[in-house]
Amino acid sequence: MKLISGVISPVRFWLLLLIVATFGAANCLAGSNAPQSDASAIIWATRAMAALTGGVPVNSVSLQANVTQLVGSSQQTGTMTLGSSGRWNSQISITIGSSTVSESRSLVSRGPAGQWIDASGTTHPMAFQNLWTDAAWFFPAFSMLADYNNPNLVFKDLGQETRRGRTVEHLRVYRTALGTLVNDPRELALMSVTDYYLDSQTALPVAASFFAHADNDLGINIPVEITFSGYQKVGQATVPFQIVKYFNGTQLLQISVTGAQVQ
Repeated sequence: MKLISGVISPVRFWLLLLIVATFGAANCLAGSNAPQSDASAIIWATRAMAALTGGVPVNSVSLQANVTQLVGSSQQTGTMTLGSSGRWNSQISITIGSSTVSESRSLVSRGPAGQWIDASGTTHPMAFQNLWTDAAWFFPAFSMLADYNNPNLVFKDLGQETRRGRTVEHLRVYRTALGTLVNDPRELALMSVTDYYLDSQTALPVAASFFAHADNDLGINIPVEITFSGYQKVGQATVPFQIVKYFNGTQLLQISVTGAQVQ
């Protein structure tokens, strides 16, 4: 999708290496046991959600922001709206000058669905393999971290490390094939695997990373990273007011939230 990806050539990674990294800490897929979550990862996810929501259920979020978009050597500024009513739903639009592009994602009977609308008003479907990571990637309270009681998600604790100069706890989360239309668990793991980096002191997410994929090739993996900073309280919720999205190692969107409503 042009709103998310820009016009940047994708990088091909070894598919097998990602599968090994994803499942290496869990039981072998060929074995009889399903992968199990790490208790320590569940504890950190619980702490993160407590820090993000104050223990109060969140039903929806609406953000207004200024945005700088970089595509190649071009830099443009405009406004952006980002909203969500749950973990599978999002509505995003960017207006630069007289042009607006938008994206929406939802959950339907056959699974996740999504589309984007270009500046001419033409609607394009999002590729199925790009619909299994967080729809509301801009709002960590609606990330997979919030679903730590879901038996169809696997949470792995990859330990403490330093990221962008901060001490963080590294969690990896991916979906299993139970209750989905995906028959190959390795494919679903590849489509959904997301790494979260939580501040070791506050448990607030400072970054999330995952892979986007070429529309016609699941084996082409394009690294995407979201960073979160400038957290502020909005009601009982804690919302990042500075969000940066990187695509294929290059900064794509710099989002400065100017208004937030959380219900």
